[in-house]
Amino acid sequence: MFTDNIKTKKVSDLMSRNILVGHVSNSFTHTLRIFSEMTFHHLPIVNSRQEVIGIISSNDMLKSLALKLPMLKQSDEETLNMMFDIRDLMTPDPQVISSNATINEALSIFSKHHIHALPVIDENELVGIITSNDVLGELNS
Repeated sequence: MFTDNIKTKKVSDLMSRNILVGHVSNSFTHTLRIFSEMTFHHLPIVNSRQEVIGIISSNDMLKSLALKLPMLKQSDEETLNMMFDIRDLMTPDPQVISSNATINEALSIFSKHHIHALPVIDENELVGIITSNDVLGELNS
């Protein structure tokens, strides 16, 4: 069956390999600009050793902004950067997956944890990211 074929594919077959990462030292507005200028919706957050310590989505940022914006007297860049810290907005210690895992395993993690993106880690190194959109795109092709 058509869907059986995708479930046995490897994460490495569908993952994005050229990924941008963020750091907890990035400002809120810098990170927001990344999302507004790029086509992706999830950004792994790494430490100085390039280890994944979190993940943040454009949705996380927009929800935070929507909740606090009505209470702000000013919404200039400096105020926004003082109000929001990437550490507080990111999901720490995110679920991750190996590039050798099957798409079925990725789907199981997406479903179980109600998430849409998984950093792909091989030998403690970030090698890519796979999203639910990657899987849906493959199903649609």
